[in-house]
Amino acid sequence: MYRFKIFIANTTGSAATFRIFHDDNGTTYDETSALAWDISLAAAARTEFPTDGWMAADDSAGNIAVRTGTGNALTFTAYGISEKVP
Repeated sequence: MYRFKIFIANTTGSAATFRIFHDDNGTTYDETSALAWDISLAAAARTEFPTDGWMAADDSAGNIAVRTGTGNALTFTAYGISEKVP
């Protein structure tokens, strides 16, 4: 089992939007696999996703993808832990 969180930083002087996707059995990144959709992040701001805890997935949980509405404006960093579930 993995528990993880994604940190997003806006490194520009303008607001930018982002999307986060999880496709558990492929690489479809659209409305059907969206976890966050067109979230606006203010200039020089930082946020985390999810904001109220950690995401959890099993060892074969597919793919995570991100998309930004403004090229080179946002950085995405995932932090997490792997834990053994009895």
